[in-house]
Amino acid sequence: MMISDHGKVSIIVPIYNVELYLEECVRSLMNQTYRNLEILLIDDGSTDESGNIADRFAATDDRIQVFHKENGGLSSARNVGLQHASGDYFAFVDSDDYTAGDYIEKLLGCLVENKADIALCNFNISLCGRVIPSERLMNYKNGTVFTSDSYLDEFYTYCGSFAVAWNKLYRREIFEGLEYALGIQGEDAHILLYLMDRCDRIVYLAEELYFYRQRKSSIMSGNKEKLLLSDMNWLEEHMSKLKAEDRKHALSMAQKLYIVKIEKMLMFCSDEAKKSIISRMRPVLKEFLKSSEFSVPVKLKLCLGYIFPNMVGKHYEKVSYDSDEIWP
Repeated sequence: MMISDHGKVSIIVPIYNVELYLEECVRSLMNQTYRNLEILLIDDGSTDESGNIADRFAATDDRIQVFHKENGGLSSARNVGLQHASGDYFAFVDSDDYTAGDYIEKLLGCLVENKADIALCNFNISLCGRVIPSERLMNYKNGTVFTSDSYLDEFYTYCGSFAVAWNKLYRREIFEGLEYALGIQGEDAHILLYLMDRCDRIVYLAEELYFYRQRKSSIMSGNKEKLLLSDMNWLEEHMSKLKAEDRKHALSMAQKLYIVKIEKMLMFCSDEAKKSIISRMRPVLKEFLKSSEFSVPVKLKLCLGYIFPNMVGKHYEKVSYDSDEIWP
């Protein structure tokens, strides 16, 4: 069967010390059924064999370009990819993950057929050699089309799968003039609000075409406190932007997620971090208490958390942060 050529797809792969996984990742991209690709491997100052592995692949396939740079973090590496990408569409693949052979073909076909700006698919989790189907996106029908506002509703409710850069294909135009913020965690969620400003339609493909590898040394397995603080940083920026634009519904959704993050900070983090959260709560607490969007119990919980931060969590069932909504 002839696969229609809808234009070039640039696949951006940031690389840092993933010599054990890089070959599987790159081969899954080289073997895509959709052939009009460029594969941009960004070696972000790796100290293992990752850079050499990338170079060896580039010598065998003229669609692969390798860029070696000093270590600057995930956002920095992705931005190098964006600067050099010449495709009509962009995809981001993490270098310890891998994809199905028809990943690009199916996402692109879905995007074009639905005249969408972004197409996203379901995914599997690769954990300790086992592949586990993700249930995070199973509630959505194949071909579900979101507007930017309805997508933001899902994003602020569930975050994770809707916020990550991978498992998605983007039209080039929506990235024009944008880049990933440096020096932060949660960069995918940070940029999403700005991408949504440029989107009319986002379409969902209900097939598990991406394989997300969970490993202990990954960024998302890092310090819980830092991850939550980062979430609060980008949420505060989102809320400020939404308030300035008088986008009341999206603002209320962002505020609800912000409250969840406050609660988790007070439940899981150190006393020093709690002091930081209390000082950050002060400017927004009065606004939240006036809002008709929040129930009396939620407002009471916020006040108690503000006055007695060390008591928060005493009456909650202890849960694993690894199952939190910022995880895919």
